[in-house]
Amino acid sequence: SVTNSLNQNLSAHTPVNVQKNSLSATRTTLVVTLDQSDVDAEHQAVVTEFSKQARIPGFRPGKAPAAMIVRRFAKEIAEEFKQTLTADAYRGGLEKEKLEVLNLVTVEGGEFSPGQAATVTFVLDVRPEFELPAYVDLPTEVGPVDATDAEVEKVIEGLRSDRADFKATERESRKGDYVKLSYEGKV
Repeated sequence: SVTNSLNQNLSAHTPVNVQKNSLSATRTTLVVTLDQSDVDAEHQAVVTEFSKQARIPGFRPGKAPAAMIVRRFAKEIAEEFKQTLTADAYRGGLEKEKLEVLNLVTVEGGEFSPGQAATVTFVLDVRPEFELPAYVDLPTEVGPVDATDAEVEKVIEGLRSDRADFKATERESRKGDYVKLSYEGKV
């Protein structure tokens, strides 16, 4: 899920600017901008991680030139770079604004590229803030708790009918009996 990947600790960058706009009592937008140095550092970290794991013929693991790694894994690096920057922006925005998020609705980000600041917009459902009314020393009424004979009899009769079983008898039927009737007609 997107929320889980955004909450992972990938790296710790501090957002330069966080702008919070309340759309309603429960929906907020966060516009988080990461400065150029943070973006460059994150791109370098992603390229370094790919360099350590990449298997390129003719080079030992971790020894291939960075330019070759960037060319060969451009798409994967761009995806990881975008995901990491988005996670950093999300985490940093929440830390700065101290929001209690219930749901991440949408994530909108432009093109992320090294050498430029990055801006990400998050639409969040948040727990509404409200004043708790006085709830101590409220008057209450306690109703009677004694059961009447009729209530007791009604419960006992309900238990009897729940546990009743049917037995055949030779007497004639009476009110309250269950009767099994079979008939056959001929013309």
